[in-house]
Amino acid sequence: MRTQLSRVPCEGGVQLAVHLLGGNGPPLVVLAANGFIPKAYLPLVTLLKAHFTCYGVDLRGHGDSPSGPGTDLLYHGSDVATVVQKLGLRGGYAFGHCLGGYAAVHAELLQPGSFCQIITYEPILYHMNSHDVGWDHPRWKAPTLLQKAVSRRQRYFKSRQEVRQRLAGRPPWNRFCQESLDMYIEHGFRDVSDGVELKTNPAVVAAGMLWPPHLDPMHTVYPALGKVQCPVSILAGTDVSATNPTEFVALFIEEATQHFSKGRFERLEGLQHLGPMEDPARVAARILSHADKALYKRCSSMAPSRQHSPASSQPQAQSRL
Repeated sequence: MRTQLSRVPCEGGVQLAVHLLGGNGPPLVVLAANGFIPKAYLPLVTLLKAHFTCYGVDLRGHGDSPSGPGTDLLYHGSDVATVVQKLGLRGGYAFGHCLGGYAAVHAELLQPGSFCQIITYEPILYHMNSHDVGWDHPRWKAPTLLQKAVSRRQRYFKSRQEVRQRLAGRPPWNRFCQESLDMYIEHGFRDVSDGVELKTNPAVVAAGMLWPPHLDPMHTVYPALGKVQCPVSILAGTDVSATNPTEFVALFIEEATQHFSKGRFERLEGLQHLGPMEDPARVAARILSHADKALYKRCSSMAPSRQHSPASSQPQAQSRL
């Protein structure tokens, strides 16, 4: 699939990677889960392209976006707001998964009107009181186990075939549909002289599993959820395993939905935290069910200058396969 890569300058001098993934219609900004990149969602995106022009943003420290000075976690929301502003995507839609869902909501809080609607799958939105129970509380078991596992994740392989052999029978990869696994292996690794390298440093992913209270942006984000004026839909799975954070996330996101002035919540039976890669067709169908096309028309009629132009909104664009 041919895509187009742009570099958007953000705070701290970080040149964020933004991929024009194609499609027709109003803009949809795709924001991936912690440790993943939007191109791993191409099976899902393909099903949305008849309705949206899709843009994939590699969060800083992920994929083709470098880390910046300081703590990357503190900048995801402002980075997304900057991308939306500089590429003329204001007033469009966002689909955010996990960390990407948090980034979309934070961007809207920082720059109201960035999106006319936000649709998420298990976004990381939790009340700071959750820290009061202490790190040894059972509710932190899943993310703590994941953090330890991710920090040991192998980064270098001799080939993509070796990557496939290693991941095929391991959770959560063994739940991915074949197309999603193919896209992750193809786009999540870069060629190096002696094999392939995982683009996203496992240390960055591990840091995103548990946010220490003194660095946690939820201090300001969660109490402000009621200030988000655009509709926010939260999709979530139901299937729980020892190392699957769905149970952990579920403790907070259903409650978080109630804090949005226009929040909707829906559970998808049988899916885990990486549901968009497990069953892209099912998640895409629910995204389309929740998306209200009248919202974009309303935003565009109020602010015509917000309308995007894929051909002209790509600074430093390069053609990429």
